[in-house]
Amino acid sequence: NAQLATAGLDRSVRLWNPSTGALQSSLAGHTDIVTGVGFVSNGYVVSSDTNGVLRLWQATSGAPQGNPTSHNSSILKLAIAPSRDQVAIGDTEGKVTLRLMPTGAVAGSWSAHSTEVTSVAYSTDGTQLVSGGYDGAVKIWNTATRALVRTLDSGANPILCVAYRGNRVAAGDTSGTVRLWDADTGTLLNTLNAHTDLAQAVTFSPNGLYVATGGADGYVRLWNVSDGTMVRELPNHTFGVTQLRFLAADALAVADGEGMLRVYEIPTGTLIGQVQPLNGWINAIDVSDDGQWIVLGGDEGVAMVRRTSLFNRPPNVPELIAPADNATLSRTPTFRIRAMDPDSNPVRVDVELDLNGQRTLLQSNFVPSGTTIDISV
Repeated sequence: NAQLATAGLDRSVRLWNPSTGALQSSLAGHTDIVTGVGFVSNGYVVSSDTNGVLRLWQATSGAPQGNPTSHNSSILKLAIAPSRDQVAIGDTEGKVTLRLMPTGAVAGSWSAHSTEVTSVAYSTDGTQLVSGGYDGAVKIWNTATRALVRTLDSGANPILCVAYRGNRVAAGDTSGTVRLWDADTGTLLNTLNAHTDLAQAVTFSPNGLYVATGGADGYVRLWNVSDGTMVRELPNHTFGVTQLRFLAADALAVADGEGMLRVYEIPTGTLIGQVQPLNGWINAIDVSDDGQWIVLGGDEGVAMVRRTSLFNRPPNVPELIAPADNATLSRTPTFRIRAMDPDSNPVRVDVELDLNGQRTLLQSNFVPSGTTIDISV
């Protein structure tokens, strides 16, 4: 049976039955912002927070496993090895630490950057790790020896996100620029003017043909890895794009600062599903190996959703019944609107008025799909 886990302002984790809405259990969660989540070996989910705490959860039930593991500084980023038996941690002291899963034992730790490590990502085979720092550096490391393989020419702006697929590395910075390198030679292949604000998320498609970027400007852009040309643009993520993750070669998950998770078909850009598992910023996404479960971590805690049972289609565009187009309105008009949802979920209508430069937002209650709603000023 599908379960939905959500987290409240107290950052506790609650398990719900999505069919009945019944609360099944409530678990003590993180006491600070969750900065990383992921599926690891032996059927567990690991999560990290800015207090430097690692927690394990049973993926099937959401029950906590063992005692939390304390890291020696605030954790900013967590990456899961392809083998699922190791994680890489980037922290506020500029260190990268490798921990074995599910025990949490330290496999290695070293000073990687002169300031905070803002992002880490494993290579496809797990033998290398790329790190990005607020010092503007992008570095590739050998995960077995912890030796520096090479430093990439990344400019001076602080790095916010990195990705590694095949022999390609991508990194986004505070200027909105995303760079692509050949990981084997360190050659800079493309410099993408990807966003007009912070480049906060980057990920490669499973087949390595595309790289997706997300920015604080609210845009997701899809690029050809081979020549750096833009393939598709997905706008209107009002609260900024915070995380990206391919669920499959043709499905891209996009998280934002409002706690929304949307899934788009690639490369057409068609929105095929959305859900809001958290309120507030989403800092991390991981997908189970079978592609059926998605775990998220953010400002409110941890949430886990079943992909096939919980994603629904977006509501239809509301139908304005009255007043008629181009009608002259009184100062206190009433709007009659019919709202429909393709999955028969409850709907809510927002009407924004601009009265001589003064904006007013009118909002209905949630009502059954197909209901005609009267909204008055």
